[in-house]
Amino acid sequence: MAGEGDSTAQRWLEAELAGRADEADRLFGALAGDLTAARAPARLADRVALAVGGAEAAAGAPSGRRRAAALVAVLVLGAVAAVWALLALLPFLGSAAVGLLNFSAEGFVWVVRAVEGGLDGWAILRRVGRGLGEAVSAPGVTGGLVVVEFVGVAALYALHRLLRIGREPRSKEDKQW
Repeated sequence: MAGEGDSTAQRWLEAELAGRADEADRLFGALAGDLTAARAPARLADRVALAVGGAEAAAGAPSGRRRAAALVAVLVLGAVAAVWALLALLPFLGSAAVGLLNFSAEGFVWVVRAVEGGLDGWAILRRVGRGLGEAVSAPGVTGGLVVVEFVGVAALYALHRLLRIGREPRSKEDKQW
């Protein structure tokens, strides 16, 4: 049984885990009422400070100076990493932009010559499709596409876990669906 000093969220969680549905519903209503009754901070900085303060209280956070030093260290490391990544990728970005411009100019010239030579729209689309198929079937491009798909699936799974709303199923029939 929950003690008097326990928060509403703790008592709700205990009631939910113990299977006391009526008490859990009542406590969840009280918890939701507390959340909606609380005045939202006006600025994002206030929200972040409020969230960090709650996490620090739960984890036994370090003192203010250590926290400030850690925040400065994280910001400096992030800035250094961003600058390093930009400098490392800059040559590739420039060459990729030049390659894209050359490719689009060559493609435009090819389409104009094909139309002047008597090719119809379907023949042009057939050649473009064949070229795209050959480009995509290259091992490096195929591997890159597979990696992007795996990253997308992982991101969708994480998003699903973050946005899952509702209760966990209580019966075996609910778990099947």
